[in-house]
Amino acid sequence: MIKLILSILLIFNLIGNNEPSIYEVRKIYFEKVNTKEGVELLQSTLEKLPNSYKINGYRAGCQMVSSKYQSSPMKKLSVFKEGKQNLELIIKEQPEDMELRLIRLSIQENAPGIVNYNSNIDSDTDLLKNEKNTISDSNLIQHINNYFDGKN
Repeated sequence: MIKLILSILLIFNLIGNNEPSIYEVRKIYFEKVNTKEGVELLQSTLEKLPNSYKINGYRAGCQMVSSKYQSSPMKKLSVFKEGKQNLELIIKEQPEDMELRLIRLSIQENAPGIVNYNSNIDSDTDLLKNEKNTISDSNLIQHINNYFDGKN
């Protein structure tokens, strides 16, 4: 009887779980954050997820991207710097995580020169290109390939 009740609870939990997946977060981040509406969609998606270093990495990336939609130059800079500090701290704790490095690369390659955030472009590019075959997540590999294919 207890097994039956636990099975029923598990089924309801799985059915009722409307939490976005990391796949949805990646898709929004890499395909839609080039607009204010895309940034807002990513922010609302990330709010539904519990803290983890990966999700927090996307939050930091989203924060930096959102800085361009701030009203004043000082606000833009402060929002960007806060996101940068958050992302760098997470990468310091997880230096080999390819996804975090892809987030940072995407930010650094698109950051305005005034923020002087470009010192890891070569190392992140090398790591991603040379070590992506060690990744077991095919969805992440596809996003890495798409990122580099889109630059050509």
